[in-house]
Amino acid sequence: MFNEPQHIPLINHQKVLTMTKEYDLIVIGTGIASVPARKAAQEGWTVALVDELPPGGTCALRGCTPKKYLRSGAEVMDLLERMNSKGLLKNDASSSWADLQKHRYEYTNPIPSNNEKQYENAGIDFYCGFAKFENPNEMSVKDSEGTLIQLKFRNCVIATGARPTDLHFPGHEHLLSSDDFLELPALPKSILFTGGGFISMEYAHIASRFGTSTKVIQRGALPLKGFDPDLVKQLVNVGQQHSGVEVLTQREIVSVEKLSSGEFSCQVKNQENQTVETYQADAIFHGAGRIPNIDRLNLDAAGIAHSRKGITVNDFLQSTSASHIYAAGDCADTGSPQLSFSASREGVTLSQNLLEGNQHKVNYAGQASVAFTLPAIAQAGITEEQANELGLDVTVVYHETERWFTNRRLNEGAGASKIIIEKGTEKILGAHFLAHHCEEFINVFALAIHHGLTKSDLKTVPWAHPTSASDLARLLG
Repeated sequence: MFNEPQHIPLINHQKVLTMTKEYDLIVIGTGIASVPARKAAQEGWTVALVDELPPGGTCALRGCTPKKYLRSGAEVMDLLERMNSKGLLKNDASSSWADLQKHRYEYTNPIPSNNEKQYENAGIDFYCGFAKFENPNEMSVKDSEGTLIQLKFRNCVIATGARPTDLHFPGHEHLLSSDDFLELPALPKSILFTGGGFISMEYAHIASRFGTSTKVIQRGALPLKGFDPDLVKQLVNVGQQHSGVEVLTQREIVSVEKLSSGEFSCQVKNQENQTVETYQADAIFHGAGRIPNIDRLNLDAAGIAHSRKGITVNDFLQSTSASHIYAAGDCADTGSPQLSFSASREGVTLSQNLLEGNQHKVNYAGQASVAFTLPAIAQAGITEEQANELGLDVTVVYHETERWFTNRRLNEGAGASKIIIEKGTEKILGAHFLAHHCEEFINVFALAIHHGLTKSDLKTVPWAHPTSASDLARLLG
């Protein structure tokens, strides 16, 4: 191992300062995939963490956590709207985005300083700055003050996450990011979202519940690619009918212009009839996908193979071209979806491989994913289309559940389920839901798929009644 490191705060150093430190392990990124830093430090390794942003990562500071806080307010307003005159009277009920943001900041603001304290207690050095590889065993870190630190390492984990994909149409610089949305002190009266993925659909549903007019510009025939299309169609319909979330499909933004009024004019090409449509909004947000955040790391200097899909890794999350380099999370080309829990599992597995040698692989079977729209849409395992492509002999159990008690009692306005079951074995291969609380009970199906459980295994469970989970026996057919 290298010499014991000393914690070196960067903020007060002068720009001319340069020094070299040596570590057994450096982890770039402080998000959910940065687990190896703590695990290695517990085993006596000298460890450093590097991040150009406050420590905590996307999920805790710029994604899952703040989003769910803001959605909590949207849920209440949504319920009031749906249950108005059905036991509740909306009357003059009002909402305060500013107060909701304050509620959220009470939780998220302490995260960076708490993390720094934990790093210090664990003997981990933290460098807040931009990392750049200089050669296979050395990187430089420059902070916001221009301080330059040279760091040598025996092993390195890259967990830098993803960033918004580059846009190239005229006026793209006017688009705000998902990070910007989460920091809004007040909501605009009207918003356009480009792209129909998680970010656009979730944030459109949140904003609409606070009275913002929202439109989603989607290039394909449906938003939320990867989710069951039959369920997505229902979600689009109920979103427009109940909350005014308008999804404009087969359309692509071709230019954006800022008007003297402060609004933005957006030129959109309708791919069906090749006409150009014009929409105006107070703000336009980038939701057209994310790409691995690796382009500024100078990976070639360290001989790290990579592509537009991320750092090329083997089944052990080890670089295929540099054996002392590992990668996890959204910046790694694992073929898995960009989900927080996938990154977490990869971080744990990667830790084991670093400390024990390459023996462990991530089992992604049954990975659940949820788009936190209102209502939510959830899935685990394979889709009906994938089952057909794989030539599997399956039974597809489909139900319209809008009028079922679980959804009807809250006047949801939509509901459906689709479960993919292998004939013969009756193993559950996929599960898809648009329903109240589906973001919770999808985990039952993730468990079933991950461990190879069958239809009868779930049908014979004595679920609590009446709960959303107690519908499962009926949903399985």
